[in-house]
Amino acid sequence: MVASRVGSGLADVAQRFSRIAVWAFVIATVAGVANAWVRFSTPLDLFVHPYGQLLMIKVVLTVALGLAGWVHRTMTIPAIRAQARPGGGAGRAFWRLAGVEVLIMGAVIGVAVALGSSAPPQPQEPPVDASPVYLLTGYPQPPAPTAWAYLTQLRPDPMTALVTVAALVVYLSWVWRLRSRGQAWPAARVVSWVAGVVLFAWATNGGPAVYGSVLFSSHMAHHMLLVVVVPMLLALGAPVALAVRALPGRTDGSRGPREWIAALKSSHSMLFLAHPAVATVNVAASLVVFYFSPLFRLAQDSRTVHVLCIMYFTAAGYLLARALLVAHRRRGQAPLVRRLAPAIAAMSFYAVLGMVLVSSTSLLAADHFGRLGLSWGVDALADQRTGGLVVWGIGQVAMVSVAVALIISWTRTPAARPSHVRARP
Repeated sequence: MVASRVGSGLADVAQRFSRIAVWAFVIATVAGVANAWVRFSTPLDLFVHPYGQLLMIKVVLTVALGLAGWVHRTMTIPAIRAQARPGGGAGRAFWRLAGVEVLIMGAVIGVAVALGSSAPPQPQEPPVDASPVYLLTGYPQPPAPTAWAYLTQLRPDPMTALVTVAALVVYLSWVWRLRSRGQAWPAARVVSWVAGVVLFAWATNGGPAVYGSVLFSSHMAHHMLLVVVVPMLLALGAPVALAVRALPGRTDGSRGPREWIAALKSSHSMLFLAHPAVATVNVAASLVVFYFSPLFRLAQDSRTVHVLCIMYFTAAGYLLARALLVAHRRRGQAPLVRRLAPAIAAMSFYAVLGMVLVSSTSLLAADHFGRLGLSWGVDALADQRTGGLVVWGIGQVAMVSVAVALIISWTRTPAARPSHVRARP
């Protein structure tokens, strides 16, 4: 029925669905590995424990499902395309594609149901730890914060780790696609994007995330990396421009990734949100609302809220960074003051926020940071004031760097220089 409804576009629809299915397969596999990791005390359990044996069956079926998808992608879809004619066999090829995968997927689901009703080798009851740190964060107290501890401490977060891998794979695949066509893409942009993604991964899975749950100063370092530093590196990577150049356009009237990106980029809503003034106000207002409302405390208790805030602030920071570093190039005739104004406004906001925290006499999220009882003898209010210095320092250095970059860019733009200092032809 599906094949008859789609008609001559069946091969294109199957190929587009296949791309989505690959990502769904990867996400499901990563989630399954993370789920199994915490349920085994030793790899030997995979072979000697009934739960492990069921899991091995699921692994085999999952691999078979992946191989079937690869075979269908490389063989069945071309067959559908070759047979797509009135009265042809495209429908039969399509049903082979759908039928085999549905059968294997049904078997995988059946094994998953059996796993859900089986006891894993590793007991799932949380360990007995009555320390305030564990009760408030769900994790034991990390070692005393040192530079080495910040670099080596790890607390994997499946969602942000998946975002990290996807960001690297997609961007680098677009670069490879461009270069396979003989088109160049600046290496500096690739380096900037990779650096931004790696920094995002470290901030959300490494030391800043580990200590950010117990130290306000570390939390602010974690947050400022995600709001200021990471977005600047990502914006300099120019992912939107790369996507528009690398992704193929569609000629059948439908919208693919390239068309959706172009439509979103030129939409009134995005043009409004990406305006330098609006992007600056958005970041400033969001930070004020987050830290001086119950949302800050809620983010300490809810992992879901915490991850959503990470994604939101990184996206808001990206819009501001792109407005400051990239969008001004389309306004080559704009006065320098107009270009610098958003950077100066952001710098002023970070300075004010930092000074408010430095001079604070009450503790934010006091029922969290004030009750941890860390063995390092931390003064929570003094640590909050240190967090204010972190906000001030990172914000000032970042915005001054942006201002310098804008001034250099302006001086190198012939149309922006006064006529008496322009280079002669």
